[in-house]
Amino acid sequence: MGLFNRAKGHLGIEDKALLANGTLALGNVVKVEPTHLGVGSQNSTYGMSTVCNVTVEVIGLDGQDPYQASCLHAIPQVYLPQLQEPGASVAVRVDPADLQHIELDLAHDVPDAPIIAVSDDGTEQTITTNKSVFTVAEILRDGEACTVDVLLVFPLNQKSQDGRDVTGLVLNVHRTGTPVYQAQIGTPIPEGAVAKVIVGATLPAKWVPGPGLPTDVNLVAPDWPAILA
Repeated sequence: MGLFNRAKGHLGIEDKALLANGTLALGNVVKVEPTHLGVGSQNSTYGMSTVCNVTVEVIGLDGQDPYQASCLHAIPQVYLPQLQEPGASVAVRVDPADLQHIELDLAHDVPDAPIIAVSDDGTEQTITTNKSVFTVAEILRDGEACTVDVLLVFPLNQKSQDGRDVTGLVLNVHRTGTPVYQAQIGTPIPEGAVAKVIVGATLPAKWVPGPGLPTDVNLVAPDWPAILA
């Protein structure tokens, strides 16, 4: 980091290059220490901002255990109490070449915390789910039959577009003519099927073709009408 950038950092001025190019991660706020510096004016959109020394626990970098890092950031005074609440979290940008060089990305949605599954033998697996280009209804309407083995069931703390709770599932997918592979999906579970979606269960499912393995591994959904029949 050059001298000018270091000077800007001491004044709580955002590192725009890092905000644009840094790696996105979750930052659980550890402490917020206001300084004597203030920027802005009462007439600006968010009023006065206080430059704060913010320490966060950085979570979600590939191959990196959670760690603490700090930066100076000008926090609008109207938002400062929210950042100081227990359990507060923010989006952060991390310099891959210097993991202690971070910037708060207050304009970005806070990333979800990674979900770590631990097997009986102590093996850990990071579970990731991604928004599909197909809805569950489209997969069930247009998909081809297959079966899935339920390996893991976990809450995602998310809602579907129609307001239902979304559950994360890790599945082994069995398709004719294709070796068994693993899929990680998020889906609402109909109330009548909850008791059937348990670890170790084998369920009917549907899949739709994508660009080909491994890209289309998650284009699968349990066949809820068949499960409820």
